[in-house]
Amino acid sequence: MTPSRTHLHLLAATCATSLAVQNSAHAEDTPICPKVFPAHVFHPASTTDGWLADTDSPAPLHSIGIFDGPPDQGALLKPWDSPKDRDTWKLAPPYPQGLWLQCSYGNGALTLSRQLPTVPETCVAQYGPLHPGKPRSISLTCR
Repeated sequence: MTPSRTHLHLLAATCATSLAVQNSAHAEDTPICPKVFPAHVFHPASTTDGWLADTDSPAPLHSIGIFDGPPDQGALLKPWDSPKDRDTWKLAPPYPQGLWLQCSYGNGALTLSRQLPTVPETCVAQYGPLHPGKPRSISLTCR
């Protein structure tokens, strides 16, 4: 018995839906950098010579980096393609220590790092336009 054209269309639609769900699952697994550095996790000590730290001023997200292993080991991966408003990484395992995302704030003065839950094939950081006095929007999508 040969499958009807309707059955083939249903099978193709089911496969396409399954692939879309798998791809969106990877995108949902991508950690998202907070838009500003969370002040509640930053507790600087006052200096002995009278300097005071201002933890109420937000430090906006400045950039995103992907590392082969924990960022303190310094294995920053260079983007495969990097036009002005986007960085694209093509990732090829193995990464024995995992891939790590680093979110940099306040022109790189502060960072947050987190291991990616899975090793995607590609990650794209999209940078929005710069507006004086406003944080730059940055999004990351990994598939």
